[in-house]
Amino acid sequence: MDYRDIADFQIDCGRRDEQIRFLQSLLSSRDDSLLAWSQNYVMGWTLYTERDKYRERQALASGYTNWQIHQKIMMIDRNC
Repeated sequence: MDYRDIADFQIDCGRRDEQIRFLQSLLSSRDDSLLAWSQNYVMGWTLYTERDKYRERQALASGYTNWQIHQKIMMIDRNC
């Protein structure tokens, strides 16, 4: 799931447990982050030719995507 889609994820307290499991399934591993970083490093030109894909990999490599997911899980825990 794209980092912009995660930011727009709507919390539904009626489906609390289901949403937490779903968000946890989206968490990327360290290997996924390393792969995303290496793809951006090797294919740096995609910053200019495929900007969206480059930024998605950059968010994954930097841990921003996982941070967003953890924030959503904390919001569910806190508000539901």
